[in-house]
Amino acid sequence: MDKLLIFLCFLVTVSAIFLPQEEPCDEEEQPSNCPKVPNGNCEEGWKNFTRPSGEWCMKVFFEKFINQTFAEKKCQEVGARLSSVQDQYENFYIVYTFLDKIYPETGTILIGAKRTAACMNGGISATCNGATSFEWTDKSANGTEGFSWASKQPDNSRRITPGGQACALIYASATLYLGPMRSGTLDDVACDYDSFKEGDIYNTPKAYVCGKKPKV
Repeated sequence: MDKLLIFLCFLVTVSAIFLPQEEPCDEEEQPSNCPKVPNGNCEEGWKNFTRPSGEWCMKVFFEKFINQTFAEKKCQEVGARLSSVQDQYENFYIVYTFLDKIYPETGTILIGAKRTAACMNGGISATCNGATSFEWTDKSANGTEGFSWASKQPDNSRRITPGGQACALIYASATLYLGPMRSGTLDDVACDYDSFKEGDIYNTPKAYVCGKKPKV
């Protein structure tokens, strides 16, 4: 019951931010009184965000047990890239969209971030930390607010993945934590990591986020 109440509060809060507030109406009976929800220049089904670099369109796609390479190819098929995350507003939207569909399940979402060449071989250090270890692959986001890493991450652990962890995902759970990781935070993983094969229930990707500039 406590978990359900937490999730319902989460949905109410986020719905107030992301869902349209107009009164419902019948588009066939009152077409002039039913304006479309503002979505910038993004296509139907894509969410519009205004970034310092300009308009950005994002969409969450659902598919289980995929890795970064496969997800990137799927995004390219729709003219996009695995998306970066500009700030906490975008992060909140991604997590909400994910949980709204899969609740009461939990899982992770693949995003477009890669470890930098300078930080490929080591763990966290003064020069390789949460602000410098990774970069956004789509070159759209800037700054470091989108890199909201989980505690002690990105550690480039080689205990589970000997080749290191050069890709990233977002944890999503209706409760505050998914295993040891706080919901909404990022973790680094191997780009070809097979969570199903490894029996890793916490890192199982169930979705990926694509992003692209609108066609104008």
